[in-house]
Amino acid sequence: MRGEAAPQPALATSTLMLGEEQLTPAAVRLIIKCTAWRAAAEHLVMLTGPELDTAIATLSTHSLRVGLTQDLFASGEDAGPIAQALRWTFTATALRYERKLAPASHANALMLQRVRG
Repeated sequence: MRGEAAPQPALATSTLMLGEEQLTPAAVRLIIKCTAWRAAAEHLVMLTGPELDTAIATLSTHSLRVGLTQDLFASGEDAGPIAQALRWTFTATALRYERKLAPASHANALMLQRVRG
């Protein structure tokens, strides 16, 4: 085994299908935006008017990836496993999104972790 590279774990991938066809990135963006509009219509969002329009206009599939990264950091996960799980090319990329978190979110996430036991 000397000189051979260690086997690398397989990365999980997913393809979203609707019937026989793959969903396009544009279709996924539209689903995200429609879901956000529905949440606003059901008063699950605290934004209205131009603020709501701007927030929904900027939503993307990348928004979900960044949000999940931030949630994982806020719940106390480490950068390495987060970067690997979300397929960030560099750990530093994931850390860049962690730095954008408000300090209070760490405290809230940690408190919730303790409560959930």
